[in-house]
Parts: sequence; C-alpha cells; structure tokens
Amino acid sequence: MESLGYTIATLENPKALVPVLEALGRRHFSYGACEEHYETVIKALLLMLEQTLADAFKPRSREVWNAALGFVAETMKRGAIETAALRKNIDSMN
Repeated sequence: MESLGYTIATLENPKALVPVLEALGRRHFSYGACEEHYETVIKALLLMLEQTLADAFKPRSREVWNAALGFVAETMKRGAIETAALRKNIDSMN
C-alpha cells in the first residue's frame, strides 16, 4: 500500500517515479511475479475502484486509472525483464 500511495503521489513526476517502479518490478520478479500477474492486478484494482466508488467511478475515471496502472505495470515489467536478462547471463556463465 505504501508503494501504491507513493506511485499515486508521484505520477506527475516520472523522472522520480520510473526508477522506483523499475526497482519494484525487480523485487516482484524475485518474489515470482510473472507478466500475466500485472494484468490481473490491474483488473482487480479497477474492480475495487468501481465497487468502492460506485456511480462516482465514471468511464473517464476508469480510462485514466487504466492508463496510469498500465504505465505502472509496463515500467515495473521493464525492471523485471532487466533482472531476468541479468540472471540469464549469470547462469550462462556458470
């Protein structure tokens, strides 16, 4: 929740946010998170917002949240991909 709060507060400052999200993606990779998990989390968060906010969660709100969460997921996946490539290189050296 702390990471999500920081992400929301920093969305308008990608220069500060991108390295944090890439590091978060690297950590999630080490936990076993896979690419398909990101889409599941996005869907779950959108559903939570829809159920919590009800009529206040307008189509435009969904669109903006989906775009923001997509940015977060893609940035985190980039960090995970870098880690996977590094581990593959290390494994091939052994």
